[in-house]
Amino acid sequence: MRQQAVTDGTLQPITAAGPAGPTTGFPIAALSGDYELSIEITAFSCTSGAAHCRITAEDTVNAFTAAVPIAEWTFQINGPGGSITPAASVKASKKATDAPGLRIGTTSAALRFNVVEIDGTGASLTFGGYLWN
Repeated sequence: MRQQAVTDGTLQPITAAGPAGPTTGFPIAALSGDYELSIEITAFSCTSGAAHCRITAEDTVNAFTAAVPIAEWTFQINGPGGSITPAASVKASKKATDAPGLRIGTTSAALRFNVVEIDGTGASLTFGGYLWN
C-alpha cells in the first residue's frame, strides 16, 4: 500500500471545528482495492484545564453536501493545561474492516478529514490525514 496525503500538508493549527484542507476533499473515484485511514497528530495543546477533540474521516459523492462519516478518532488532554508535541506525535489508523463503507472507486467520490469537535481553553490541534491504498 502507498500513503497518500488527504489533508493539504500545510499543518496549520486548527482552533475551531471544521474540515481540514482541502475542504473539497481528496478524489478517490479512480482508486480501488484495500485501504487504511490514518491520522498523525503532531501538536495538540490547551492553555488551561483539559482539551478534547474528535476527528472524522468523511466521504461524499456530492461535494460534501451530504458527507458520510467513515471513521472517528477522539483525543483528550487532561488538565491543568498540557500538550502533545512533535517529539511525541500520536498516530492512529483504521483498516478497511474497522472503517467499512468508504466509497472508493465510486464516481465523484472524495474523502476528507473533519474536526467535528474541539474544545478546551486555548485548544489548538495540528494533524495530517492519510489514505493508504
